[in-house]
Amino acid sequence: MRSNEDILLVVNDATFDQMKKGKASSYNHLFQLKKDSPELAEAFMSLQDKFAGTHFISQLYFYNNNMFVTGLFLYVGLFLGLVFLAATGSILYFKQVAEAYADQEQFSLMKKIGMDKTQITQSISRQIMVIFGLPLLLGILHSIVVLRSYFTSVETGIAWLVLLTIVAYTVMYLIYYCLTVRTYIKVAFSNSNA
Repeated sequence: MRSNEDILLVVNDATFDQMKKGKASSYNHLFQLKKDSPELAEAFMSLQDKFAGTHFISQLYFYNNNMFVTGLFLYVGLFLGLVFLAATGSILYFKQVAEAYADQEQFSLMKKIGMDKTQITQSISRQIMVIFGLPLLLGILHSIVVLRSYFTSVETGIAWLVLLTIVAYTVMYLIYYCLTVRTYIKVAFSNSNA
């Protein structure tokens, strides 16, 4: 399957003469048809077989091929992104829960010095927010940079994709954050002294 090697370069005569030295010539004929249909594309493809060294590509084929390749890259990228996002969220979750078990005595001490449950809960929420916020911020910045550079090369609008990616990252991290805070608080207050 051919893709982006069918790009046309238009240059002035002097540049063409320089490029022509030592290179095989290639001639391109462009036709602007009023209606590009699969039947017409098939008719041209059958003509291509009769002439050696010719290649035909229709706008319809080029468009469909580029949409397929772009869709494939997006699917793989989104799938891998979600897998890594889930892995990162799980690692942070289990790390924080392990720390909650290790910090049970400190929470008991906080209660003894006069901190109420609300203050301790707010402290836990802020602490975990920093731990989940930094990877989220880096993930959002990474998505913006990668999607911008990718879609600059294919000249497609990206605003809605960047927004969708940011929303997806934020929702997943919010779920992990809420789950982690809830579990951390349960562990912190599970000690009967707290």
